[in-house]
Amino acid sequence: MTEKAKSLIRKIDELCDPVFKLGSEKGSLTQKDLEKKLTKTPLAELAFELLACLQESKKQLEDQNRQLVKATNALKEQDRKIHELDTSLEEKEKEIVAAEQHVIVDILAAVKKNGARIADMEAAMKQNQEKIAKETEKVSSYAEILKKSSEEKKESILQPKTFVNGVMSEMKNSDRKKNLVLYGVSGCVKKNTRRIDFSKDLDDILTTVGFSNLRPSSTELLNRTVIERVSDDQDEDAVFPCTVRIQLPTEAIALKILRNAPRLKDTRCLSNVFIAPDRTPAERKARNQLVEQLKMKIKKQPTVKWAIRRGEVVNCGKWENRKTPHETDRSSMGSRTRLRTG
Repeated sequence: MTEKAKSLIRKIDELCDPVFKLGSEKGSLTQKDLEKKLTKTPLAELAFELLACLQESKKQLEDQNRQLVKATNALKEQDRKIHELDTSLEEKEKEIVAAEQHVIVDILAAVKKNGARIADMEAAMKQNQEKIAKETEKVSSYAEILKKSSEEKKESILQPKTFVNGVMSEMKNSDRKKNLVLYGVSGCVKKNTRRIDFSKDLDDILTTVGFSNLRPSSTELLNRTVIERVSDDQDEDAVFPCTVRIQLPTEAIALKILRNAPRLKDTRCLSNVFIAPDRTPAERKARNQLVEQLKMKIKKQPTVKWAIRRGEVVNCGKWENRKTPHETDRSSMGSRTRLRTG
């Protein structure tokens, strides 16, 4: 309530007090007397003025109420926005935590991967160390050869050619372990040419023994006389069995190919191919003697499995559930013996 309304109420009370006091002194007044008494005062004007003042106060209160409602709604909207911000912050925190976890997982995976790489590098270093040790042994063996040669044959110093030939022969023997000799490789001589191509059959042989992508370091045709058998005016391509010497990257690969060589006899187009180490003339002579001994053993005791192992003909037990060499035809016996003794 405004000060103006309070002032009007006090004025109305002041105008009404004499009338009520007069009525109490002279007894009760009639209605007409009371109306006359009241009409002689500015009470009606004050009442209307009070009513207008009260209406204005009501309007102000309604305006204030609307402003309060508006302010309340604004506060609610701010509260909603704050709640949305809180929710967004929580989601961002969750995303950050998830991202941190992913980063940690990636870091752990990278550490694991790097650990595997380090292990591979350590294995490679170990292999290199082994290779270096082998090369060192070779150098030591060469040094021993030099020392032994100088101690036992001092006269070889006066003959440098003989001395150098001995060292070169030893080096060739070490490289010879990487070589293999392939017998029965199909070589194709194109018509009107003197060039022989055995690469296709060589690729098939290496694939059959388990080295499909292997490329030999070098290849050499040993029986070059097959080219002389080709006529200059031949009308079509000619195919001849070739003896080929190949050099492989390592001695281990050569040994593995020798172990897998029996697979060739199970392949129809390669059953006549035979693989052997690259032997020196002395080694070939000794091998031929062992093969002759093997044939004699098989002839005397056909029920026993004979084989050449470490420079000796050894007994490997008896044949079980299979024909003996005497029960097979001559060609199959020769082929099997050839593969087994090579």
